Amino acid sequence: MHHLIEYLKKNSLFEGFDEDELSHIAEHFLRTTYKKGETVFKEGDAGQSMFLLIEGEVEVIKNLAGGQRELAKINAGDYFGEMSLLSGQYRIATVYAQTDLICHTISRRDFMALVEKNHRLSLNVIKTLNNRLIKSEITANKQIINAYNTMIFSLAELAESRDPETGEHLKRVQSYCMFLAKQVKDTEKYSSSITDDFIENIYNVSPLHDIGKVGIPDSILLKPGKLTKDEFEVMKTHTTIGAQTMEKVLEQFNHPTFVMAHNLIRHHHERYDGCGYPDALCREDIPLESRIMSISDMFDALISKRCYKEALVIDKTVQIIQEGSGSQFDPDLVKIMMDNIEIFKSIHHRYRDR
Repeated sequence: MHHLIEYLKKNSLFEGFDEDELSHIAEHFLRTTYKKGETVFKEGDAGQSMFLLIEGEVEVIKNLAGGQRELAKINAGDYFGEMSLLSGQYRIATVYAQTDLICHTISRRDFMALVEKNHRLSLNVIKTLNNRLIKSEITANKQIINAYNTMIFSLAELAESRDPETGEHLKRVQSYCMFLAKQVKDTEKYSSSITDDFIENIYNVSPLHDIGKVGIPDSILLKPGKLTKDEFEVMKTHTTIGAQTMEKVLEQFNHPTFVMAHNLIRHHHERYDGCGYPDALCREDIPLESRIMSISDMFDALISKRCYKEALVIDKTVQIIQEGSGSQFDPDLVKIMMDNIEIFKSIHHRYRDR
């Protein structure tokens, strides 16, 4: 057990955990061995476990057009298999034992249970997987990007699950954002600037908008009543906590997907009149994707039950959105939403809280 804990201390997934927490985590790992030349898992296998490599070296191979490609070599102290474990998808590469191996493995079920109980672990997962995304050059393969998008939603759901009343919030907001983006694309003002990639990206990364809430204490996040001024200041930091993670990625990998993710996370509480946070941006200085997220998130928050409020009826929700046109929200987006309010109601009904 002590040997395993020492390896966990060196692993970025478990950064910031004390000895007692690591001991509890270590209890969920099982020791496994492989002989040189054995296949640890194959591309296409179900991703039901993650591996911490204690001794030996493995090779990660991907089948691509024209033959196989080595994605990475993994040495003692590192982990592998985490992308499939988190997304619940099939393995996207094959792993071979280059030498005799000693591993410790944890199942998807046990790992997800740990993440749900410890928001620091979920934040560490995001950071380490972003680093793995960069290092393994997985942008070369669309299948891996799709797995990453699925993983993003899984992580966002874990953050959202800390509030049991939000239910299908992520799926609803995802659908609102995609629908609004499509409608905006059809306007003369944005017809040349919104692409199909923009629409796909906002659908894929919108679940991340509140990921920074993993850093907000439960006493504030789940408070049943109104927040005090000091508590609200803490709550506001979820925008910068989440954005800091993406900024580290952007330093090395300035891809449009991550630029949009950063904009959504940091700026979805900006206001059209400049009175929002964290940067008091106004009007079109606020990225379009963030303006889309702002109105989508607010619509769903108003019409849905939360731990601190009851759901509003649709007429009252519409009234509040209309009153915020030109002050809180982009007036163009308010008009599109009002012109298509039945679509928004149908999305809310389709993914209603159970």
